[in-house]
Amino acid sequence: MALWGRSGPVGGSPCRRTGEMERKILLETVGLECHFGGLRAVSNLDMRLERGKITALIGPNGAGKSTTINLLCGFVTPTAGRILLDGKDVTARPPHRLAKAGMVRTFQNGRLFSRMSVFENAQIGNSSRMAASVFDVVRRGLRWRTEEVNLRRRVRDLLDEFGLLADADRLVTELPYGKQRQVEMVRALAGSPDVLLLDEPAAGLNSVERENLALYLEELRGRGLTMLLVEHHMGLVMKVADHVVVLNFGSKIFEGTTEKTQKSSVVAEAYLGRRGIQHA
Repeated sequence: MALWGRSGPVGGSPCRRTGEMERKILLETVGLECHFGGLRAVSNLDMRLERGKITALIGPNGAGKSTTINLLCGFVTPTAGRILLDGKDVTARPPHRLAKAGMVRTFQNGRLFSRMSVFENAQIGNSSRMAASVFDVVRRGLRWRTEEVNLRRRVRDLLDEFGLLADADRLVTELPYGKQRQVEMVRALAGSPDVLLLDEPAAGLNSVERENLALYLEELRGRGLTMLLVEHHMGLVMKVADHVVVLNFGSKIFEGTTEKTQKSSVVAEAYLGRRGIQHA
């Protein structure tokens, strides 16, 4: 399988949970709202992410998609409503606590550290999940050393999967844009998340890179990772999504399978015009 420029089997799982009783719905919003003055960016949003599935969140520009991701990962505080992660209320928790709880994100515009190497950027992804205390780090205790070795091994494995291992010591700014997007994905996966929030991961990618991205998202789903995909590229959405939620002016106007989404006159009129969905 081609993996963003590398061929070969993909090994290792990004998911933490094994063999325990699990809820079918891993992430849920109940009556979620976000107001900026008189503007309702998100209004009364009920949404469920089924464990091990890819849910796509689509809609026209300004529909509230990125605001929804910002609410879920703690970058913005909800005006009303609740966010439940694995049945626990995590509403308004700060981003670092949500990352520690297992929910991480990528960004529409990559936010990498320009003066750090590819490896260093990727390694940061697990910092919030480490159990070692500040005292362990200062005295370089056994727990810190064990976690550090395991993390470095995991990051190298992920870089290898993405065909980036040869670039590990290069400054991330020396890479072409498509590879920088891959580094951001590696950084998100380094923390072994339970939920991955993807904000337009195909933006700026060429057709080959988009195809390889689709294959990798399908591979991650096969490993049990739960994903929320915000994406304007309908070809990618229709290929990988199990369920689609459509926003318009901050409100949910439709949800269903990709097939039902393609046939919906409500979606065609509000989001794509009356022509319907065209695969790009």
